[in-house]
Amino acid sequence: MYWIGVDHHKRNTYVTSLKEDGSVHLQRNLSAQAHVLRAFFRDHPKPYVVGIEATYAWEYVADIVEGLGQEIRVGHPLLLKAFARRHQKNDKIDSRLSAWLLYRGDFPAIRHPDRKARRQRDLYRQRLHLVRRRSGTAARAKAFADRLGFTAEMNLSTRRGVAALAALPVGQAQATVLASHQRLLTFLYQEIEQLDKAIEAVAQCTPEVQWLMSVPGIGPYLALLIASEIFDIARFRRAENLVGYAGVAPGNEASGGKVFASHLAPSVNRYLRWGLCEAVGHYVRACPRLQAKYERLKRAKGWKTARLAIARHIALVVYHLLKERRPYRAEAPPAAAADPRAETTTTTATTTTATATLKGTNKKRRLRTTARPDSPGVCGDRRDARERLARPPAAT
Repeated sequence: MYWIGVDHHKRNTYVTSLKEDGSVHLQRNLSAQAHVLRAFFRDHPKPYVVGIEATYAWEYVADIVEGLGQEIRVGHPLLLKAFARRHQKNDKIDSRLSAWLLYRGDFPAIRHPDRKARRQRDLYRQRLHLVRRRSGTAARAKAFADRLGFTAEMNLSTRRGVAALAALPVGQAQATVLASHQRLLTFLYQEIEQLDKAIEAVAQCTPEVQWLMSVPGIGPYLALLIASEIFDIARFRRAENLVGYAGVAPGNEASGGKVFASHLAPSVNRYLRWGLCEAVGHYVRACPRLQAKYERLKRAKGWKTARLAIARHIALVVYHLLKERRPYRAEAPPAAAADPRAETTTTTATTTTATATLKGTNKKRRLRTTARPDSPGVCGDRRDARERLARPPAAT
């Protein structure tokens, strides 16, 4: 068994191979071209395990190693950095560190999807980028029309709305800008349609996708994106781990009993966070309780904080759905509170007669009660007696 540590960069790749006894088999600085790396791993003695840091373009190195039937482990960058020396750092040292951690069994490996899942995930991410580009272009076009004195109420998510934008009666220079926006939006619509066809050809409606689609606000493409980014719910032991991985929980800094809220962590899955935030609008409309919470946080801390709080709730829902392997069940509406006025007996302003049956006798006696709205059903003479007992004695 050989242990190969790889420090991969855009133009060069440094590899270190260790033998079974931990001695160095070879160290080599290679070109980062695919045919060079493929020839190296093909000619290297087998079997071997490759360790690579999850940094720039690690996927195609994994494709080469997995294509040769060998094992590859992807290391967490921050955890690998904890093992590195602070005063010395270069490609040779980094590759040897990865190989040495593989040999010792301390390599901080993370779970990663296989090659087929990575290819499908690339399609979903590309569609995400195009949709965001289309939304930004539409907002820019509407703002430009508003600056010209037009109220841009057309729906730029349709072709008819895009055509109406370009037909506004403006000058030649402004018409050129509007036509540029129209061409760009039309191009983005066509690209998104092509991606939709490609996604329909390769995507699989797995049970996980069906469970996610049962959540209000999560459609087919959002469900595919979220499922591909999570790809294995078993790697999250608790719901809080998924919330932190998605980046929908604010950080905090505590010291001396004081806790200060900090910004969102940068090292999170931004695609998963975007998908959860996109579902917030429809989700709050389907859940009145969360809609009230969203409006309250929006007034107090702004719409961004409110949206992030609801996205955190959706992440918890997604975790439990995938863990328990079941579809979403809507919350039951709260029971209507009973009206206390309906339970009171109707009284009149005059005195009424109540009949009480004495225990052990058939005798009946009539008790005069005073009707009081604040104390229905309480005998007037008994109430007066309690008030007299509670009253302080008069001074003599």
